[in-house]
Amino acid sequence: TWEGFIGGGMFTMVAGWYLPSLLSTKWLACSYSDIADNGLDQCVVASHFIPDPGTGIAPVQYHGLVLALFASVVAPFGGFFASAIKRAYGLKDFATMIPGHGGFMDRLDCQFLMAFFTWVHLTTFVAPVTPFERAAQLVSSLSPDEQAKILAMIAP
Repeated sequence: TWEGFIGGGMFTMVAGWYLPSLLSTKWLACSYSDIADNGLDQCVVASHFIPDPGTGIAPVQYHGLVLALFASVVAPFGGFFASAIKRAYGLKDFATMIPGHGGFMDRLDCQFLMAFFTWVHLTTFVAPVTPFERAAQLVSSLSPDEQAKILAMIAP
């Protein structure tokens, strides 16, 4: 219904603004590898989780608002997209794994769209990494022998 769409959108926007501030604890803001390597006391929370002293607003709250807006406006159309795929193939449901609910895929149709948008937003605005930087990260995580093999493959 329109009431559910509008009410759900408003609640999602409110949640998208307030819930990201809960992520500023070291347990949630630090990566597992940072905690495992350096300990929780040495972990430094990223700057986008720290509120501005003047406004009290953390940059992650703006990112939460963008994701919430997308989730409330665009993601519901993932269901329409999935329905179009089913109609094109003459299916009523994707499967019968969850009886009466149209299968597992029918429960997650908008989640796939939302996961893709979250990844694009994260890699574009929050933590952009160039392909060269990512390749350098991957190669640096290899053992010296594996690095030598890669060097032998790319340098004749």
